Amino acid sequence: MKSQKWLKLFSTLALAAILIGACAGLPGGETLVWIDVPLDGLFAAGIQTIDIDGHATSPGGVSRVELWANGALLTTIEAPPADGDLASFHFEWTPSDYGDYTIQAIAFGASGTVSEPDSARVFFDEVLDDVLRLCAADELVAPLLVSPADGATVETNPVLAWTYPNEEPCLPQSYGIDISTDASFSDLRLGFVTLDNNETSRSWPLPAGGCYYWRVQAYVPGEYGPMSDAWSFCVVEPEITPTATFLPREDQPLVQFWADPAQIQAGACTTIQWHVENVQSVIFGEIEQPFDGSYKDCLCKNERYTLTVNHLDGRQEKHTVDIGVSGVCETPTPDDPTPTPTLPPPADTTPPSAPSPVVPANGLVLSCRATQTLAWLPVSDPSGISGYYVKLEIETKPGVWVAVAGYGPITGKQVDVNVQCGGIYRWMVRAQDGAGNYSDWSAFSTFSIILN
Repeated sequence: MKSQKWLKLFSTLALAAILIGACAGLPGGETLVWIDVPLDGLFAAGIQTIDIDGHATSPGGVSRVELWANGALLTTIEAPPADGDLASFHFEWTPSDYGDYTIQAIAFGASGTVSEPDSARVFFDEVLDDVLRLCAADELVAPLLVSPADGATVETNPVLAWTYPNEEPCLPQSYGIDISTDASFSDLRLGFVTLDNNETSRSWPLPAGGCYYWRVQAYVPGEYGPMSDAWSFCVVEPEITPTATFLPREDQPLVQFWADPAQIQAGACTTIQWHVENVQSVIFGEIEQPFDGSYKDCLCKNERYTLTVNHLDGRQEKHTVDIGVSGVCETPTPDDPTPTPTLPPPADTTPPSAPSPVVPANGLVLSCRATQTLAWLPVSDPSGISGYYVKLEIETKPGVWVAVAGYGPITGKQVDVNVQCGGIYRWMVRAQDGAGNYSDWSAFSTFSIILN
């Protein structure tokens, strides 16, 4: 109760100051929003209900206000009470768990304008004595390899496993796994990195008939620790059967692109799938994709899908798969079955405008979590919007960005993505209209996740 009294006192003082500032005038033509309470940096003991109060202004009035917490929408306040162009909002909120929460408010003007988000950070405190901290770079030690045993012969898709000896009460952020066909590790393209320190094993497909060397390093932001010992193993060559059509050598690319099923009834769904190895990149839906992926679609007519493969030698190769559709999709029968001749509409060749990222706010620092909601302002087009596409990248070292994943088509205005604590991310979004035209990509929006 004591903290609630302080919040109400802060609310009264902040409101008085803001109203005085509002009377002094605001930049003409702008839609603005600000959070009165909670104050930025508020600490709350235990989980408790807090008030979220604020104001917004826009020429012609404010149509609605959205409140978010850590990238998740809390509530939408339609037609907030107003005195002229100045509107106020109030919401009572209780967090689901202890932690660090960034509250954001976004205002929408009656004329269609949108404000920049305003933010306030609130800490709901709990003592956590049993959580291991992140190691400093000079505390990292070499991981210990577990399997496959050194010199072993294994089946395809071997499971690589290791452990981390906790000589200090800390853990690395993630691990880097080097895999090579020679003991000097001259070519590391077969290796991988983990998303976090919870992953200490992975089933990893490798070309059959080859022998491989592998080793593991622990990683914290910007630094790798000592290298583990290097072990070797060989992957058995599978028996060739009369139905086998392709056995890749370790230096050959492998591209598999198929549909399941490839023949469907109108209105039914199919799943497009792909698996590639030893290539530079793979593109589907005009977005760079992981080497193993899938896409589900429900169809009313025959459709062709294309997978673009960029090879290590610079060649580009396109693979297609055709879906055969039988029958027609059911449509409502009109009251007057007599068709009315109409002229076909002109072809739409104008792309929609680019969407604008809004959540998280550009440059926002968020608490440690495994997933994050990315949200954007939707756009409109005379032919409708068929979907949105999102590209997410992570900064591996200052100024170097690597693609993490692509998402789309997305029919809503947000998507949940996987993230790791300590990561620095940037993302952008674009729209596709009903005629197949793509908008420009939006500007990049960045955010970062703290370690604890």
